[in-house]
Amino acid sequence: MSAVRWNDGLRLGVAKMDRQHEKVMGLLEALGAAKAPGEAFDEAVGEALDYMDYHFAAEQRLMEEWDYPDLGEHVDAHDDFMVQAADDLAMLQDGGGEEPAEAVLLRLADWWAGHIAGADRKLAAFLREHGVK
Repeated sequence: MSAVRWNDGLRLGVAKMDRQHEKVMGLLEALGAAKAPGEAFDEAVGEALDYMDYHFAAEQRLMEEWDYPDLGEHVDAHDDFMVQAADDLAMLQDGGGEEPAEAVLLRLADWWAGHIAGADRKLAAFLREHGVK
């Protein structure tokens, strides 16, 4: 899975968000490197899901702290993604599914990059307007 990687175009200018986004993209790449079901892949799945959950919770706290007007919609997108990601990764862990692992991981990374470029870019602009760096 090399098509979607962290790059400077994904930076939002809010340091905490940028660090966390970069780490998630790295974790998704690590899943691609592990490729096949097994202990290394299972560990990578657990770490990725745990960290994504941590990141989404951190973003939600920021949105709540600054009374972000699109909080509900943003959190719904996070929740939908986590359900889909958990289902997709569980399917890969079981070694099943009609879609190749690389395609599933690419779709997850593509969602992540698209979310950063869209909803998170809007959130970051709002936060920067309120002095968050």
